[in-house]
Amino acid sequence: MKASLWGLVVVVGLGLMVGWYLRQPPEEQVDQVEEEKPAILTSIEMKDYLGSVVKVRLFAKQAKVFEKSETTDLSEVYGIIASKKPEGLPTKIWANQGKLSGKTKLMTLTGDVRVEFPEGRVLETEVLVYDQQKELLQGDQPVRMFGRGDSVDAAGLLYFLKTEVLTLTLPSIEVTL
Repeated sequence: MKASLWGLVVVVGLGLMVGWYLRQPPEEQVDQVEEEKPAILTSIEMKDYLGSVVKVRLFAKQAKVFEKSETTDLSEVYGIIASKKPEGLPTKIWANQGKLSGKTKLMTLTGDVRVEFPEGRVLETEVLVYDQQKELLQGDQPVRMFGRGDSVDAAGLLYFLKTEVLTLTLPSIEVTL
């Protein structure tokens, strides 16, 4: 009888311990997100069309395409943005890196960004964003624009490609006469 009583105590005790263990919240599990492996392309050219006309041509030494996140990382970027005016010259852009977002239609250029405007002026900055939908170049990093014997330092910029109107934020102008 004592043995069966001890057996019952052990079974009930084990049952209580198992029940207590199962009621405990699971230990936080570290989500091990698998890093997405990109498709790597070299010497690429991408085009954006407006109807049958090429609006933007973009070249890069290398592109890492991430399908799930719909992003593309670019290295050694060069771009040509066609003028809206039939007789107009294009705007040209260079940068060390770029990041394209397929969802937002934004391209962020970083590292020694250089923009050559149709009239010959050059703008330099470290970060510049190209919004394809708004046809807008924008930056909130310091910029320097020079050409034609003058130079301008500013806190940022907005450049509307449709109208080819450039707005500099907090400009400081130096003119050589």
